[in-house]
Amino acid sequence: MPRLFCFYKKASLTVTSPHQRLLLLCHIFLYFTPKHSKQNMNALVCEDDEIVMKVIQVALDLEGIEGTYVKDGRRAMEILQRDSHFDIIITDIHMPYYNGDDILKLVREDQKKNIPIIMISSDSEEEVIALALKLGVDEFISKPADPKKLRKVIRKHITKR
Repeated sequence: MPRLFCFYKKASLTVTSPHQRLLLLCHIFLYFTPKHSKQNMNALVCEDDEIVMKVIQVALDLEGIEGTYVKDGRRAMEILQRDSHFDIIITDIHMPYYNGDDILKLVREDQKKNIPIIMISSDSEEEVIALALKLGVDEFISKPADPKKLRKVIRKHITKR
């Protein structure tokens, strides 16, 4: 088993899986990358994949944006119905209970909000992307999510506000 010494935390740990390696790299990336100052902005992140969630969290942290993180569509819908003061929403298409399309419908049609919505999915067929954009998604990112591209897209949409 590979052992890594984390200089920034002054800790030694055993990394046993690729998943742990990726999470460790995210933490190291977050620690050593310059951060933007806090922007008093809030994001709702709806993602059931822990690794993708961590990549999104790192991107938001680096942009100085506070995040509310949920792992299923039901929780996202509850939060949006109760508290919809988010500056940006990042959601997966396929999640337990409710999917990204349901979140999109709630925000665009029921609440009539023009909050930027970034949809992330492993389903990157042309028809799916075209339909998502037609329904009101501001940006579509295919998995695996590239952290640099994600930061660029987030920055693009928050600077418009």
